[in-house]
Amino acid sequence: MAKIVTQQPRSPSRAFLEAAASLRETLRDEAATFIQVTEAYMRVFNHLNNVPVEKPVYAAALAALTANFQGVVGRSSLVTDDAIVARRGAAKDLDLHAKKVLGYAWM
Repeated sequence: MAKIVTQQPRSPSRAFLEAAASLRETLRDEAATFIQVTEAYMRVFNHLNNVPVEKPVYAAALAALTANFQGVVGRSSLVTDDAIVARRGAAKDLDLHAKKVLGYAWM
């Protein structure tokens, strides 16, 4: 079902998937700035709001994304060892919750 939903060119799920992929690449890019990371997160948040999904799945994904956003952007630097670990953890959480959201998406 998720595969069918994400292959539709104008579906909210497809837009969310593309925003999540962009965020994943931004988090993995060690040269990314605070502004680039923040903009990538905002795109994911905006598209998550449009995906028709059950409320508990939405709430869990939103909570994880918010916590990771604060953990990544709330640091004094994005290139310290702790920041790199936080960015990798945020990318893994993003993968997990994006799959869950798309698995329960209705369109």
